[in-house]
Amino acid sequence: MTQFTKLYTQLFEQGYNANEVVAFSLLHDRMNSSIKRSDFFDKKESDFFVIYTLVELAENINISERTASKIMNKLINDGLITVKRQFNKASKIFIPNFQADKSVIESSKNNVQEKSAAPYTQNVQVNQTNLNQTKNTNDTDDTKNLNYQKAELENLAESLIQKGGLSEQLVTTLSAYSNDRAALYNYASLIYKAKNKVAQQATKVSNGYAATRFETNDLLSDTLANKIQSIIISAEHKAKNKSAYIMSSLINIFEEKANEFMMEI
Repeated sequence: MTQFTKLYTQLFEQGYNANEVVAFSLLHDRMNSSIKRSDFFDKKESDFFVIYTLVELAENINISERTASKIMNKLINDGLITVKRQFNKASKIFIPNFQADKSVIESSKNNVQEKSAAPYTQNVQVNQTNLNQTKNTNDTDDTKNLNYQKAELENLAESLIQKGGLSEQLVTTLSAYSNDRAALYNYASLIYKAKNKVAQQATKVSNGYAATRFETNDLLSDTLANKIQSIIISAEHKAKNKSAYIMSSLINIFEEKANEFMMEI
């Protein structure tokens, strides 16, 4: 039976070439399969992932592994995917704000909930002769899931403040716009990626290292805390690619405030 992959043609409008669009579409298509299987759920990240090696991607698109690597790096830098490296294992690939087909989500809920801590509501089979009991079970499970997700969100928020160097005001705002731990994690990941991207260039000049560190450059924390809400709101209303929009805005902030810091020294 011929299997078709949904092509995300809207990426063409954002300047991506054919190979980049096909690559992201293949990753997205595989994610629809991953969310049906609990062994593709990362409990630490509280999110599903896919395994897609450079060799496989190169073969499927008929390109070199070097080109496949460049494509993956672009998707990472633009915030379309995130990658978790593993020692002696294939990397785990996550897709921020992934939205599966409705039919795929429904078919995966029960299986995942039984075997993992996935942020999906348990799918209890409704028996016509036991409807009231089923409703009570659903209500109880929903409450447990909400409490679990809230605890995970709060734990991550505390970690970002105590260990991640983010200000309490910034994390509080990010948490307010996060439905669960995965959403907060994605926001934080974009901040760190933007920071690291600018840091790579800043370290080439005098005082560049200190300019991109939260501990030494208060301008970074203050500006992020004051502007992150408007950035998120603008991304929701204006951007076709929310993550890419936020990433670009964050890079601009890090570049601007790093330059101001170096000029003041």
